[in-house]
Amino acid sequence: MMGVEGYNPRRQARIIERRYLESARRLSTMIPKEQLSLQQLAAGARRIRLLNGDVHEISDDEASRLLEAVPPYFWRHMRVPLMLKYVKSSEGGSRYEVQGDVWQRRLVEIMLTGSYSVSGLSEISVSDFKKIIAKYPSMVFVSLAL
Repeated sequence: MMGVEGYNPRRQARIIERRYLESARRLSTMIPKEQLSLQQLAAGARRIRLLNGDVHEISDDEASRLLEAVPPYFWRHMRVPLMLKYVKSSEGGSRYEVQGDVWQRRLVEIMLTGSYSVSGLSEISVSDFKKIIAKYPSMVFVSLAL
């Protein structure tokens, strides 16, 4: 925008940054305030509260599929919805980091492969994320690394 009177690049940058931060704050209130154990899911619980007070409901079909995939002796340790953090590297690659403890990492591994290891998966690729979100869309929340 060279030659346009009144154009101030610093002012424009501040406006864009302010809008971005406002949007990020608004979106951050749409993350879960709570999680359900798979044991609670097996007992019929499907609703969780979000930080903004709204309620999110987990699909019955997805809950049934997940409970079939996970051994019952893990149910009290694993929680949904699954929390992932999207990270874009400076080289241009992207990945998703699993938020939570070893039980959440094992849950991700079971969701992807049907089996689990001692340490589970601490991060997944974009293609693995697509597999999980296709099968369990109501059980996954994603945050962004700012």
